[in-house]
Amino acid sequence: MDRSSLRASLAIAALLSINGGIIGHGIYFLAREVYHFDDAKNLLLAFVIFLPYVPAALLAGPLASRLGSRRLLALVNGILVLFGILLSFQPPEWAFWFLAAGSNAGSGMLWPLVEAGVSRGRSGAELRRAVGAFNLAWASTLSLGLAVVALADGDLRWVFGILVSLHLLIFPLIPRVGGVHAAAAAELAPADWTRLLAAARVLMPMAYLLLDSIAPLLPGVWASLGVPVDRAPLYTATWMLTRVVVFAVMSRWGGWQGFSSLLWAGTAALLAGCVLVLTTLGVLPVLAGLVLFGAGHAMVYYAALFYGMAVGGGEVEAGGKHEAVIGLGYLGGPVLALGGIWLGTGPLPVLAAVVALVLGVTWRRLRPPGGGEAVSA
Repeated sequence: MDRSSLRASLAIAALLSINGGIIGHGIYFLAREVYHFDDAKNLLLAFVIFLPYVPAALLAGPLASRLGSRRLLALVNGILVLFGILLSFQPPEWAFWFLAAGSNAGSGMLWPLVEAGVSRGRSGAELRRAVGAFNLAWASTLSLGLAVVALADGDLRWVFGILVSLHLLIFPLIPRVGGVHAAAAAELAPADWTRLLAAARVLMPMAYLLLDSIAPLLPGVWASLGVPVDRAPLYTATWMLTRVVVFAVMSRWGGWQGFSSLLWAGTAALLAGCVLVLTTLGVLPVLAGLVLFGAGHAMVYYAALFYGMAVGGGEVEAGGKHEAVIGLGYLGGPVLALGGIWLGTGPLPVLAAVVALVLGVTWRRLRPPGGGEAVSA
């Protein structure tokens, strides 16, 4: 596999992730500061911006087959440059909703193309290291998007000027990205990995469901705890930085492969972290919750991507399914949190009911056909 192609894909992932930190996470702080959104409106914004994400991700494979990966990358990247320019002029609120959703849809189409460029033609330890490099590339830069938002002090020209500049840097990297018809991995994945993939693809939308339940609420959480508006995005980045550390460990140590215990440990950390964040007991408990949440999120995400690419042979469609599953979680989170607010119970009871259902489905996915013991824990 061409190393320059891998390096180009990793560089694009790093740049896209900074912009993802702005559009997917920092947008709620901007909406609160510039357009005066409250918690309920931020949750609705979270739903709207991820509504087109799922179909965009699923369309990436068919469109790449028709147009070619590089051409599609360039086309979508150009559209995102245009959207970023329009957002920088602080458009009226209705246009802000549309442009934010369009920008996120473009990201949903770009990520499967980048993931396929990273994983295609690799298997075993080589695939684990490539997926690890990819995870470190995007996860280590995601928090920079929040830093941009924190430093901008509500100036959309500054925020989206940087976003546009980063998209422009992607263009010279596109010709080096591997094509859609590169050779598939030669080794077949172990049979048990199919069940682990099925379980991970149930847990991963839950991870993003929880994430998109708490992310739109974090501006309000920090405000209620007296954290200044310029520090709140930086405190929020705690979970992102923790995820980088866990990604690094998983990329270097392959002992977790083939075992369901990693998925259960990640789930436990996710749930404990979510509870600590939403109960808002103080700044330190919320930070501790974000650390746990980041660790759990890393475990579930890494496993889902690794097994998906190993079983799917590194095709764009495998990345599209991975991103679509993420999008479903992002959609469900704000809906459930809003439901809890409207019911007067808060988001935790509603989330708990859904989590219980997800855990039951996960257990069934891990059991082999015809009963017997689940995949080794």
